[in-house]
Amino acid sequence: MDSKQFVCPMPQVWNRIWQRLQTARERFNRPEVPSPPTPLILNGWVFSSDADKERRWKETVKWAKEYGLYDEIPELNEYEQYLVSKITEEVDPGF
Repeated sequence: MDSKQFVCPMPQVWNRIWQRLQTARERFNRPEVPSPPTPLILNGWVFSSDADKERRWKETVKWAKEYGLYDEIPELNEYEQYLVSKITEEVDPGF
């Protein structure tokens, strides 16, 4: 069995997490806190490599930790995770 590497959440899950982080940010009512990084979903998903997705997800986690919102990121089950055998640097032209 191939071992799989976690890249990021699946698009719908990633969007829900982003919305959750955005809502938590707004509760602080601190305009100096920037919005969380935009998830690579929809066209962002299609036109991004696995490495791009992984980098953006890591930026999101870092942002959440920096602003004390890491607890807003739920633990993901296997069906909510985008897993690959090898993280690619190229965009898949077969979309």
